[in-house]
Amino acid sequence: MKKFLAAILTIALAISLLAACGGGNAKPSDGGNSGASSGENHPAPSAEPAADSNWPEREVRLIVPYGEGGGSHKVSLAIKEVSEKLGVMKKPFIAVCMPNAATLEGQEEVLYGDPDGYTILMHHNAMINGYALGKQDFTYDSFRMIGQIYETPLAIAVRGDFPADDLNGLVEEIHNNPGKYKWTWAGSGGNTHFASYVFYNAAGISADEIVPCITKGDSDSVVQCVGGTADIVIAQGNALEEYVKSGDLKCLGSSAEDTITVGGTEVPSWKSAGYDGTYNLRFFGFLPKDTPDEVANAVADVFEKVVNSDEFAQSMAAQGIEPHWLPAGEAVAAFEAEAEKMNEIAKQMG
Repeated sequence: MKKFLAAILTIALAISLLAACGGGNAKPSDGGNSGASSGENHPAPSAEPAADSNWPEREVRLIVPYGEGGGSHKVSLAIKEVSEKLGVMKKPFIAVCMPNAATLEGQEEVLYGDPDGYTILMHHNAMINGYALGKQDFTYDSFRMIGQIYETPLAIAVRGDFPADDLNGLVEEIHNNPGKYKWTWAGSGGNTHFASYVFYNAAGISADEIVPCITKGDSDSVVQCVGGTADIVIAQGNALEEYVKSGDLKCLGSSAEDTITVGGTEVPSWKSAGYDGTYNLRFFGFLPKDTPDEVANAVADVFEKVVNSDEFAQSMAAQGIEPHWLPAGEAVAAFEAEAEKMNEIAKQMG
């Protein structure tokens, strides 16, 4: 009997010890603030990653919703190369171009991707424009902002044999030959589409005076213009650079406030030629909406170090771009301000 009672007491003691230690493998409660749930408004990533973040443990895809060789692709490659030079990544970035379905393929790859930091959207304010036109049912607040990488004007260029050498000559040619010249847009509803309308309004060009030539990105637009399929291209300066240097293209004017340099050539602003319009393309990084704070912070830390580095500044200078890092909160505010302007242009487009 004594042995039986001793056995019962031993079992009871073991059970009480297990109960006391039962939380050994569970995280202590933090009042519900341990992580964000789906649909929550996430705070902006802090300047430093969380100490317990193991990101990245494998390659990280930079999803570019445009074709290879365009401005977005070139900047994404620069981020990859500079991050490797600086040694800020345990595993490398890889740039992946997904230009189909008018950029929706690439955007949706991240929108519906796993929120683990391994799929990043490299996109610009064309996202606002597509939403304003009703071409997509999501916009910047459907993602988690990493930050702004740069902002840059767009430039208008023509082939080397085009019968105009400046913006005034271009506008005159269009007015004198309505319906003759093909003007590229890198996707309907993209930045180049909206920037074109800013210029049309400033120059008094009606939409029916030009023939739209819709392409899959800046690189495609440039190739079509150089190859003779189109006559006029509007694109980021880094997509025009080598063709301006070679003389295949003439850069006539940009949407900047002041003169810029493309391919070693000074390019006047639209304003200086008498056309009162400006437009800036803003380039950002985005994560899936529900990416945890510790991962988003780690990603933002890498992006900030790369974008603010001398190496990245030098790489962008060769493309005619000056980096301008904005952390998540400021980047979202910039996006919101742009959205108001683009909504007005979208109404004009119908």
